[in-house]
Amino acid sequence: MSRCRGLISKIGLRAAREGFGLFVANLLSTLILAAGSILIARLIGAEEYGLYGLSLVVPAFMVMFVSLGLNSAVVRFTSASLAREEYERISEIYGSALLFTVACSGALMLAGYGLLDMMVVYILKRPELAPLLRISLLLVLTQPLMSLTGSFMNGMGSPSKMGLFSLLQSAVKVAVSLSLITLGLKAKAAVSGHTAGYVVASVASLIYTLRMVGSLGLKPRASVKALREMLEYGLPIYFAFLIGGVSVQY
Repeated sequence: MSRCRGLISKIGLRAAREGFGLFVANLLSTLILAAGSILIARLIGAEEYGLYGLSLVVPAFMVMFVSLGLNSAVVRFTSASLAREEYERISEIYGSALLFTVACSGALMLAGYGLLDMMVVYILKRPELAPLLRISLLLVLTQPLMSLTGSFMNGMGSPSKMGLFSLLQSAVKVAVSLSLITLGLKAKAAVSGHTAGYVVASVASLIYTLRMVGSLGLKPRASVKALREMLEYGLPIYFAFLIGGVSVQY
């Protein structure tokens, strides 16, 4: 009984510590983004800030079709496998999700570059957005990758680390944006900073998660069975959120 009580206490302390760490990191990230956004908007002006916002619409729309609920499945299956000490399965879960995410987001990003001129002329009717979209389309790859690595950290019981990478993304975004604005760039500075934040944070979080798997003495490896199980779990969640979002809008 005392051993059980001690185990519960240990789990509770770790959960509290991780939760507090995530809260602090998210709070700092929000403060940096808020202050940075106000400063950037003042420095580049309303019109240029509007172009910056428009250049993020297309990547945000494309990112919606990448995860297919896989991130929710990664959290659930990883945490369950960790509790059962099924480390081989953890490597399969992460490897399968990583390969699927990179393949899908990479293909969508390349399609976006191929259709870029058509999108800005015929759909957005803003040809001046082309140079900005050439930068922001990198988000189609980096945002899903960062979301996936964050879900894996959460499943492995380290949500505070996920918060640290969000903090890194915010800091890089603001620092790069302000640095480029001093060089005379405006909307392009804001887009470049936003994209750079995700590039740096996604690469850093990928390296960290690969080391997490390596600490188990394994390497991520893809499995069709693991991917199918995750999609069976994640797709209903994905469509529920998608339909819910559309119903709220319309």
